[in-house]
Amino acid sequence: MTNNQNQPREFDAVLGGEAPPPVQGAVLGGIEGVKRRLSSSNIEVGIASVSEALNYGNAGLYVVIEALKNKSRKVQRAALKILKDIEDPQVELALKNYKFWSSFEKVYSIPCGYSTTFANRKVIEFDPTTKISDTVDIAYALRIIPAERYGKPVMSSVDKLQILLQSPLANQIEALVFGLWYTSSLEDYTFRPVMDALLNAHEQLSNIKALFIGDVNNYELGYLPLVYSTLSNGLVQ
Repeated sequence: MTNNQNQPREFDAVLGGEAPPPVQGAVLGGIEGVKRRLSSSNIEVGIASVSEALNYGNAGLYVVIEALKNKSRKVQRAALKILKDIEDPQVELALKNYKFWSSFEKVYSIPCGYSTTFANRKVIEFDPTTKISDTVDIAYALRIIPAERYGKPVMSSVDKLQILLQSPLANQIEALVFGLWYTSSLEDYTFRPVMDALLNAHEQLSNIKALFIGDVNNYELGYLPLVYSTLSNGLVQ
């Protein structure tokens, strides 16, 4: 069978949507095809393109580095995973300058409720009875919420952390939020037990990027040890 050079190969990008390429047209493959697929709204296509880029030498490596700026955090994460295993001066510089956030958050007043976003991530209350299924763009909150103090079993945030660490996705968690964490049965009301638990779990929380300690509402503010409030919005790198 005659090999038709104008036919697209697997993973080649073809201009023109569903229409067949013109007779004199060119199939957009190679590194340019990789770049185009990286700009796709299909995240899975973008992730696959990051891995494919390394087939094109230095030009492909540059594309992977640029993928750290991709609008999709999952694509960024795929690029980061690849670059961490590459020993190259420009890669080391890119990783050093890589920022997982787009801007710092500033709080100018005491909020009436708990934070709903932190470090450009949605804050989700961790439920010890439910397995976590995703970690990208999520900050898990471990705190004693008011409803738990009235007629329901109480679990401290440190205990919740121990359950969270049992998840297979624990090493992929990006951000954690702690508010009022202790129960009335504990003697140490400072954040020291929280910090000790986090330090002991540093190997399991190897992907942690941001830590918020002191996320309380106006009712709980009086219970928060002010000497530890300066730890709020602590950035871990």
